This record gives sequence, structure tokens and C-alpha cells, in this order.
Amino acid sequence: MQGGRQRRTRPRGSAARERGQGRGVRTGTTGQDGVRADDVRDDALIGAQLARAASVRIEDYAIVGDTQTIALVGIDGSIDWLCLPRFDSGACFAALLGDASHGRWQIAPAGGVRRTRRRYRGDTLVLETEMETADGVVRVVDSMPIRGKYPDVVRVVEGVSGSVPMRSELVVRFDYGSIVPWVRKIDGRLHAIAGPDALVLTTPVRTHGERFTTVAQFTVHAGERVPFVLTWHPSYEAAPESAEPFSAIDETEAWWREWASRNEDAGTYRDATLRSLITLKALTYAPSGGIVAAGTTSLPERLGGSRNWDYRFCWLRDATLTLYALLGAGFREEAIAWRDWLLRSVAGDPSKLQIMYGVIGDRRLDEREVDWLPGYEGSRPVRTGNAAWSQFQLDVYGEVLDTFHQARRMGVGADAASWALQLAICESLERDWRRPDEGFWEIRDSERHFTYSKVMAWVARDRSIDGAPSERRSIATSAAAATTRSSAASPSRTVRSPSTRRSCGSRPSASSPSATSECSGRSPRSRGLSCATASSPGITRRRDGTSTASQARRGRSSRARSGSSTHTCSRDDAKRRCGCSSVSSPSGTTSGCSRRSTTSRADGSSATIRRRSRTSRSSTARATSRALADRPITEHRHDAACALATRREPYAPTRRPRSRRRVSCTRRRGR
Repeated sequence: MQGGRQRRTRPRGSAARERGQGRGVRTGTTGQDGVRADDVRDDALIGAQLARAASVRIEDYAIVGDTQTIALVGIDGSIDWLCLPRFDSGACFAALLGDASHGRWQIAPAGGVRRTRRRYRGDTLVLETEMETADGVVRVVDSMPIRGKYPDVVRVVEGVSGSVPMRSELVVRFDYGSIVPWVRKIDGRLHAIAGPDALVLTTPVRTHGERFTTVAQFTVHAGERVPFVLTWHPSYEAAPESAEPFSAIDETEAWWREWASRNEDAGTYRDATLRSLITLKALTYAPSGGIVAAGTTSLPERLGGSRNWDYRFCWLRDATLTLYALLGAGFREEAIAWRDWLLRSVAGDPSKLQIMYGVIGDRRLDEREVDWLPGYEGSRPVRTGNAAWSQFQLDVYGEVLDTFHQARRMGVGADAASWALQLAICESLERDWRRPDEGFWEIRDSERHFTYSKVMAWVARDRSIDGAPSERRSIATSAAAATTRSSAASPSRTVRSPSTRRSCGSRPSASSPSATSECSGRSPRSRGLSCATASSPGITRRRDGTSTASQARRGRSSRARSGSSTHTCSRDDAKRRCGCSSVSSPSGTTSGCSRRSTTSRADGSSATIRRRSRTSRSSTARATSRALADRPITEHRHDAACALATRREPYAPTRRPRSRRRVSCTRRRGR
């Protein structure tokens, strides 16, 4: 449940009982049997506390959540942990780290329970707990609907067979069990308010107070359903309307089924892996895209030990491992949301990359101890916040860049901002990789050199080198796609390009250095040479055998001296293969095309000229790098970015011998 951080095999309370044997305050008188009176009282108190706590082991908790926080539901029908409104908020139910007096909500049979069975409804986070008693069988359905404005906890008690007396005990304690709220009834609903927090309980069952506890007693018969809805809201706002419980459960179930249906893993262990993926999705903070390492705090690494940390934050390392699992199963939206969360979190100075952030990108996660909570099985201290946020851990660079690498492999493209972040991380790595660090063990004494950290530094450099070509292609593709959309939206838009750049479309002739052409927004995935390669200095052979290479070069020089070239985007590409319209010149009319052009001579004859670009792949790559470096990626261009986007070959292919251009001239056929 805690992402592999905590694991138990013994019943809860056994270790504490072993530690508590014969333990007590060594003062007072000694009886004839050699047992001190104070020892007897202390052992009796410890035994009573352990008897109350030993009913639920940590592996007997299940979770329900709304992708912004989670609740832990014990096998005895008690919600022992719930932080509202988000993962890292103060807990209103903290019995997990204490006892019932620190907050819980239990709905269970009033008598003894013979047998308990639990399951989730299919591929959802709707939990069903069946309890068999001497009077019959009852089912408790727990869920947290996907949040609208405020979080809800919906619980429905269903009678399966017989008539079962039930009891509900609601103990609200805000701020990790330290604040007893002011409780009152308004319009048939129970309101609990303290400080900035407020809870509203809506149920048709009559409730009353007993020793700072809201109690409800009722009997459920076979076929009956009794709902309870608990809603949080800020105390300074009016109480919202409670969710309709039955439809809320149905909608929650439908939402999770739809999300789970995107799973692309149909292997032998599909059910087990999908259940793990659903749990990981529940640990995602939907508004920001951050992924928390766990939904709880201070569950011990070792029972009775002091290494009890708060994991309700976004460790970059843990998030990358989660993304590996989600991407491998086809859930790409979560990867994109996490990438955007990361860009926001590290904005400012990427060289000051932290190992962890809050769910909305908080940077200062100051640690403090909650001394009024005894801890899970006496494992003190209980902590909130985590001082590791200020540590330097070298391996995080490798984890982050490897995540971008995996995202590229899974088809999640990059944008200019994410590529800039990766470059900034590489610069920081180049400066800091020789430094000692705290390592992923997060040691709290002096820094040292860790082999794992150095290996992950190498991974960071390797992934950045490997990703450079594909990242640039992805950025160029995004730019070309944006250009296509802009062209479709504004067919008559006129764009001026600097005179020092080659224009898109028709090749200017020697007699027309400043030409006007129309270029449609072709798909960047279309086969063949692009507008950029068409405008490169190719050789066109006239019908009389003369070459126009020198005229083309002089035309470009003249165009650069004369000023900018104006071209108009057009959507009319149905009749022309590339969408380029004809360009008039004194010597004739030339239809500009990256692959093929038709030249009409003065004598009425025509010829179809097929030509290839003289620009080699390496020079195209260099030109593209300069273009991406010099111009904003959102600028309306069809040259270097378009050229890179249309090529399916690797960005830096092996060098090949340059071949001579092939030029063929044929009579135009009626096509």
C-alpha cells in the first residue's frame, strides 16, 4: 500500500506486546510475588490499548480516493486515515497513528462479526465489505466520488440477508487529532466546524452525541440501503449541497471503468497489474499532475523505530517509476500532466532542482514532529513535512531525463519548454556531477560519494545525447502542425519573412528576384522533399540545355538585397500536389513545387521538371539547428522546421557519399 516502503507479516500489536512485557515505571512498593504495583497498572493500560489496536493490521487496510486524496478503510469498517482536502492536508481521521480518540469513522454491526469478505467492484476504487453476523449479512459500500468542487465520502449500508443491528461512530478531530470541532445540527444535517475546516454529515438516520462522538444506531433489513455522505468545505463558505449517494457511487464506478479500459496490457497478470495501476492513479493529484509517493505519513520502516517519514509529497524519483508503469500500460495523459507539473515546479532556475516538491509545486516542505500522536504501534516520532527537500541527490538528474527518454519511446512528444529544461539539467549536471551527495537513501549526516548516484549521472548524459535528435524533430513537427492549423484557420493570411531567409514555395527566377508565391499548409508527414529543400539552390535545366543554377543564386542574392519576400498561405491544394500556385515572371509561368514543377515557355510548350535538392542531410541538420536556435518555435515558417519534420530518417544519419543530382525533363502528359 505504501509503494513498497512498509511491509508487515505479524499481527498489529504483537511486537509492542513483546516490548511491553514486564515494562513499567520502576517506582512504588513491591508485593509478595515480586511484582510492583505500578508495573501492574502500566501493563494493564498497555494491554487495553493493544487490545483496541490489534484488530486491524496495516495489510488489512484498503483505500478509496478521488485522485486528490485517499481514505484508508479497515477491515472492521473504520476509516482510520483521511486528509482533506488534499493528500498533504491535516488529517481529520488519524486513528491509524493513534487510537479512536484521534479521529475515525466506523460503521459496523453492533454485535460480533463471524466473517468478513472484501472486494473492489471490478476495475474501480468502489470498495465493498461484507460482514456476516448471527443475525444476517450486511454490506458496506465505500467510495469517494471524482471531485466536483468539494470532496465527498459516500458510504452505503446494504442489507444482504436477515436483519442486522448497526452502529456508526463518527469522531472528527481536525489537525491530526488535536482539535475537537464545534458540532451542531442545521436543517437535519450535522455540521462540524473548527478553524478553516468544516464537515457536513448527511444521513436519514437519527444521530446523537456521546462523549464527543456522533453516534447512530439503526437496523438494516435484507434489500434495504442506508446512505451516509460526509462533505468537506472551507468553514468560511456556505455548506454545499451533499451528493446524491446512489448516483454518486454509480458515476464513480463508471469513471474508473472508463479509465481502466485504456489499459493496453493484456498479459497473463492483467488483473493484478491493473489493480496496481489503479492504486497509482489514486496517488495522482489530478489538478496539477503531481504524483505523491504515498498517501500517509510516519508509518515506520521498522516497528518501534524512529525512521518514520512523511511521504505525501512528489519525489521525482518515485514519480518516474510510477510513470514507467503508467506509460508501459498506455496511459499517456498522466505522463503529459506530470511533465507539465515538473516544468511549473522547477520554473525559475532549473539548476536548483529539488528531489521533491509539494503536490502543487511547493518547495519548502519544513519538517515538524506531532508529539501528541503515539505513532503506529508506538513508533515515534510522528512527522509532517520532510527535511529531505533541501538535500542534494545526484541520481535525480538521471531519473528525470530517463523519464523523458521513456516518454519519447512511448510516443509522448516534447515541446520547446521541456527540451529547454532538459538542456538546463544537463548544464547543472556538468557542473555538479563530481560533488558528493546524500544519495537516494537520504542520509542525514555528511555527504558522500555513491556509486548509484554516479551511474545515474551517466544515465542522464546518455539520455540527453540520445534524445537530442528526436526532441528536435518533435519540436519541429509541433511547429509545422501549428503552422498547418494557422493556415487552415486563416487562408488569406500574409506573412513576411526576413530577407536573410529563403522563402517557401516557388524558386525565384533570375528575372524575378522578388517573387510572390502561395503555399498551402501541407501535412508535415507528407512524403518527399519539403518547402525548405525546394527553395535550396538546385539546378534546373532549361529546354535549350542551359543551366539556371547561376541565375537562381543571383536571384537569391538579389532578393536578399531588395527586401523581404511575401507569400500567402492557401488551402487550395486539391488541384496541385504541394499546393504551391504559379508564379509569374517575364520569361514564363512556373508552378513552384518541392517535388515537381511545370514550366510554360513563350512558344506554348510545357515541360515537367523533376528535381532533387542539392542540400545534403548533414547540411539540412545544421540549417535546422540554426533555425531552431534563432527563431521562436511558434513563428510561421515553412523552411528549416518543415524540412526536419518531413524527414523520416534519423536526425544525424551516417555520412553517405554525395550523389550527383538527377534531372529529367519530359513532355507534360495529360494527367
